[in-house]
Amino acid sequence: MDGDWRQVAFWIRRGADVHARDLKLGSNWTSLHHAAFSGFSVTSRTLVELGADLYAREPSFLDTPLHFAAAQGHTKCVKTLVGLGCPVDITNGDGRTPLHEAAGRGQTDTCAALIELGADVNVNHQYLLNQMLWNASACGNESETLRLIRDGADVNSVDSEFLQTTALHRASLHGHGNIVDILLDHGANINFATIWRSTPLHYAVVRGHKDVVETLVVRGCHRASGCVF
Repeated sequence: MDGDWRQVAFWIRRGADVHARDLKLGSNWTSLHHAAFSGFSVTSRTLVELGADLYAREPSFLDTPLHFAAAQGHTKCVKTLVGLGCPVDITNGDGRTPLHEAAGRGQTDTCAALIELGADVNVNHQYLLNQMLWNASACGNESETLRLIRDGADVNSVDSEFLQTTALHRASLHGHGNIVDILLDHGANINFATIWRSTPLHYAVVRGHKDVVETLVVRGCHRASGCVF
């Protein structure tokens, strides 16, 4: 889909199925999923006005088009879909709302827009805190990391969508030594391994972050564990 809403309207009015799934690419997405993923707000509006289902689910995580738009940070499209009637706190198959999707990917502007639109920050609040901690750790945001830990984020929470990594893995991967120290000071498991048996030390070594490697070794990370990746 190229975002040409006039062409979209033309073909639907001539019999194209607005509910058709994309079987050729194997995604099984609807046209509205594609439009939302790409941030085509006008095309999204056109599709809905011509009968597209705001509640349509893709098969992997049962995400709606609003989940897609939020995850990609397409704030204008998010506002369009909510304005057309999609519940702002609609959940996917894992119980995540669009706010969870946006927060987990660091889409701060979209998070703010969703909250302004009425998103409930208390829906699965612990998961939301953990998502924000993963992102803050990856970005090296010291003040945000400390705030989230104070607010109850679990320093050992595991991101099931990203190879079973923790905040410490992400900080190590990106070379944020200050965040590594903060997480360890607050009880992060220094030897936690991902599904590929990778510890934070492996991540730091692969990226060549010598200072982080030294910190992890000094603070007790096992150096002999096997790693697949």
